[in-house]
Amino acid sequence: MLTWLHISNLALIEESELEFGPGMTAITGETGAGKSMIIGALKLLAGGRAGAGDIRNGAEKAMVEGVFQLAGDHPALARLRDMELGDGDELAIRRVIMRSGKGRIFINGASATLNQLQEIGRTLLAISGQHEHIMLGKPEEQLSLLDSFSGVTAKVRQLEALYRQVKAVESELSVLEQRLARAAEREGYLRFALEEIERVKPEPGEDAAIEARLKQLSHASDLVEGAGGVAAMVYAGPGAASEILGRAERELERLSRLDPSIAPWIEPLREARALVEDAGQGLDRYAREIEIDPEALEKTSQRLAELRSLCRKYGGSTEVVARRAGELRAELDALDTGGQQLGDLRSRAAELWKRYHSLARELTQKRMEAANDLCARLARELAGLGMPGASLRFDFRETAPGPSGVDRVDLTASANPGEPPRPLGKVASGGELSRILLALKAVTLPEDPVALYVFDEIDAGIGGGVADLAGRRLADLSGRHQVFCVTHLAQIASLADQQIHIEKIAEPHRTVSRHRLLDGDDRIEELARMAGGLTVTPATRELAREMLRRRSPVPRCAA
Repeated sequence: MLTWLHISNLALIEESELEFGPGMTAITGETGAGKSMIIGALKLLAGGRAGAGDIRNGAEKAMVEGVFQLAGDHPALARLRDMELGDGDELAIRRVIMRSGKGRIFINGASATLNQLQEIGRTLLAISGQHEHIMLGKPEEQLSLLDSFSGVTAKVRQLEALYRQVKAVESELSVLEQRLARAAEREGYLRFALEEIERVKPEPGEDAAIEARLKQLSHASDLVEGAGGVAAMVYAGPGAASEILGRAERELERLSRLDPSIAPWIEPLREARALVEDAGQGLDRYAREIEIDPEALEKTSQRLAELRSLCRKYGGSTEVVARRAGELRAELDALDTGGQQLGDLRSRAAELWKRYHSLARELTQKRMEAANDLCARLARELAGLGMPGASLRFDFRETAPGPSGVDRVDLTASANPGEPPRPLGKVASGGELSRILLALKAVTLPEDPVALYVFDEIDAGIGGGVADLAGRRLADLSGRHQVFCVTHLAQIASLADQQIHIEKIAEPHRTVSRHRLLDGDDRIEELARMAGGLTVTPATRELAREMLRRRSPVPRCAA
């Protein structure tokens, strides 16, 4: 159970510290006084989203702290040990919200993530409010409620996994079918194009090499004559450069014997002569090796024309053409192997659907059995809430397969004997919906491990003796769980173990929300106000005293 709550600079709350005991706590006050802020603080402790708009005007940060005392077998304690965030039976949570957008979360003094807090928070707190009246009318919410009651949540998760698998296989199957259909339409073109490319067999980069070869063959005579002439000038002919450099080298050798300072110039001349001779010899070989071959010229021209034709049709270069050939081959291979792939995928999808429908039928059976049990229990609960002739029924309809199965359920109700069952939102008044919601909670809560249940004005539309019955049912629930109830009804508030009053106070330049733990005369005054309006009279005070006297103690258990 929650034993301590501290709120600082949250919305209109400047500073508030509350201590709680077991059983039922009533939170009362005028509309707009700030009761919803207490609920908001509790949501933050359970991992609810926070923003700068939650911070009180003029403050830079808000803070919510809470301490829970939990029974030794509570699931939150095991998760805390797994997360290495605590090892006792006490859980302390601190949530800091910064106007800058950054926030901090501490669990038992250690820094924690929002995901960790949300995982723990699911076992700490459950809030039921007026909005659930609307949610209760939605078939998907009714199915979720039925699944939770029937204990098939694990099987629903299995079914969801199967559904995701079969949809993934069907998506893959659809993509393959479309690809094969396109390939089949293009098969003639694919084979023609691939045969054309494979007949030429282009090599990556071949077009550039062929162009260079063709240029050489086209100018072979000029290249032979020119290279040979240069070779003669520098090496082989009379008066060649190498001969002149040789004479110069020998002359410097003679002179160096007369003046050694000339000697350093001999080596550069020797190196120059060696380079010239190498160049001349190379040019001479080049001139002798060049082919003057008209037939080779013709063949090279034809090869280049074929390559250029392919490049124009299938890409800008032989590299692109080679890649295109691989793509064409892959498409044709897919046609050859696609039939087998299609068969495999269709078999896989059929097997998954078979498993899906088998599990879906099992779920349908369990849901129908649970629906009968749930409706019988709800009828007994409603009888105790002033609706003795009310009955509810789940109508099942088969629907298209989905993540939760093939069932659509519609919760129908008959508020009075003899009336045919109709959809919940059309047959029930606001007060009847409140009682149906409370009955659902009474049936489903006892086995739930959540430490604290908050009922936020689910008593809308009821009053008088019905309010007294609803209050006593809430008090009964508080014997097994800690219960907070935000209410405007004195009949319900008087049955609580403790009562907290929230009020809004206008101060100079600001408005704040403050709380008081009511006891003695203060509680009598508040109950009298709730029962009789703004004017409190001796009669309404006596009525408040009588309400408190009629409150019978409820056995409590540790939360």
